Amino acid sequence: MKRNFAQMGKIQHLVLDLIKVQRNHQIPGDERYENVVEHSFSMAMLCWKLFEMITPPLSLEKILEYALIHDSLEKGLRFDVNAYAGKDERAQKKEREAKEFLKLKEEYGDFVGFIKALDAYERLKDEEAVFVWSVDKMQAIILGGIDDWRPYASYGITYDQFCKKGEYILNKGSSYLKNIIQEVLEESKKTYYDRPRS
Repeated sequence: MKRNFAQMGKIQHLVLDLIKVQRNHQIPGDERYENVVEHSFSMAMLCWKLFEMITPPLSLEKILEYALIHDSLEKGLRFDVNAYAGKDERAQKKEREAKEFLKLKEEYGDFVGFIKALDAYERLKDEEAVFVWSVDKMQAIILGGIDDWRPYASYGITYDQFCKKGEYILNKGSSYLKNIIQEVLEESKKTYYDRPRS
């Protein structure tokens, strides 16, 4: 019994560590930043809703697993690296995440499903992983729009940069979500904070 109790405590500590990791987006209408756990819950809900909307021939169970754990490697980083960061900063993030994966594998190796899902997601091993990756990118855009583009303005992300990143997401994103990604991008361009005015 003591072993079961200890295992449950370990998972709770993992969640508590992820709560401490702030993302780049603030909560709309508040000064507080979204944390990884809030983001992951938001992702799971959005993935579930999109799955019901388009009914792709994919595993909802796998999608929800990926949505819940997709940012777990940020546990050891204590902060989120902006999607618009330079190549060097993003390369450093990848190195730190690779080290964090080894730590998580050592610490949580007995939670086989968690480690397997985290590895598969990081490698975008299957269509479910690409689906979640795509929703992750859309969630940031949707939340930014709800917040009148505050995080984008604070980082100085221009309309042209936003459009260029949008094309990248559209090209790399899930084939099951192409139309929805396109819609999110087009609707967002209409309100983007420094959009060209006619």
